[in-house]
Amino acid sequence: MVPATVTMLGGHKDVEDHENDAKVQEVAKFAVQQIGEKAGKKLDLVKIHSAKKQVVAGLNYVLVLETTADGTKETHEAHVYQPLGDQPLKLTASNKTDSW
Repeated sequence: MVPATVTMLGGHKDVEDHENDAKVQEVAKFAVQQIGEKAGKKLDLVKIHSAKKQVVAGLNYVLVLETTADGTKETHEAHVYQPLGDQPLKLTASNKTDSW
C-alpha cells in the first residue's frame, strides 16, 4: 500500500493555482458546455473547486465544477481528455456530485 502523501508515478496530480491556470479554465468551460448540452440546458461556470491532471498520450483532467442553471447550483465531476497535438478536447465522463 502506498502512503497517501506519496504521488503515484503516472497518477493524477493536483493542478496548483487551478483558478488562475488558463488551460484549466479552458478545459472547465468546455466541460460545462458539454455537460449542459447533454442535459439539455445552459449551464454557467461559477467556480472550479479542484483540478487534477494525468499525463498519458495527451492529458486527462479531472475537475470538480460548480455551475448554475436557472439560478440552481449544481456540482459536477468532469473527466476531460486532451489528445496530443491540435486534436479537440473530449468529455469522457461526468456526473453530478454533492461533495462540495
